[in-house]
Amino acid sequence: MDTVLVVYATKRGSTREVAADAARVIRQSGVEVEISPAREAKSLDRYRAVVPGGALYLGRRHKDARKLLKRRRRELAAQSGRYPIRAT
Repeated sequence: MDTVLVVYATKRGSTREVAADAARVIRQSGVEVEISPAREAKSLDRYRAVVPGGALYLGRRHKDARKLLKRRRRELAAQSGRYPIRAT
């Protein structure tokens, strides 16, 4: 339960790079981190925190990020920390 999940949605890979950088910074503080594409994220309740990331396209989040946030709304609300990141 001490693991943080960095989850991302990307079309061209930029957000994956930002998510990897975020995971690296979190790891430097001694926390275990997993990184996953949004469409592959399953249950989120085993994570201490979830860091969602997704690029904006014409003012909207990537569809995989929108689906994850909608599908896992209750689990995310129960997390102790949520830190959205965005690649532009």
